[in-house]
Amino acid sequence: MYVGITGIMLGVLGGMGVNVLTSTVKTEALEEVNYNAQNLFLNIVASVHGGDEIITPSLGATSSQLVLAMSDAERNPTIYTVEDGVMMLQEGNSVPMRISTRSVTVSEVTFMRLGAPHSSGAVQIHIALSSVSSSTQEAVSVEEVFMTSASIKKTP
Repeated sequence: MYVGITGIMLGVLGGMGVNVLTSTVKTEALEEVNYNAQNLFLNIVASVHGGDEIITPSLGATSSQLVLAMSDAERNPTIYTVEDGVMMLQEGNSVPMRISTRSVTVSEVTFMRLGAPHSSGAVQIHIALSSVSSSTQEAVSVEEVFMTSASIKKTP
């Protein structure tokens, strides 16, 4: 009888341990997704605020690419795009560089141009990020969708 009770208790404790491990891995994946979203938005919004004009997308249109005209020749144009699940930034003639971490995948990005005709404009930014962690026996997947908007702050 004691052997049976001990076996049941060990099974319950083992199950609880697996649940705690899975929960911890999922929390870490969610934190990584949230960190990347915050970092991407800070980067993109700062570029939009410092830009002269939104070139792509055109007014009322959406695009998977954001192109900004910048007054600094070395940063003109500034281009945000996604390549193979990685958010890339290219400033001027420089080589595109990764701005999202390897632990997340940018599964979707949409830029929508807002504002009035002949204005410098504003852009709505929609990003879907996912992370898959297989550090436990069962893969843990997290996907979150984030949205914000930013406008050109420079005055002519």
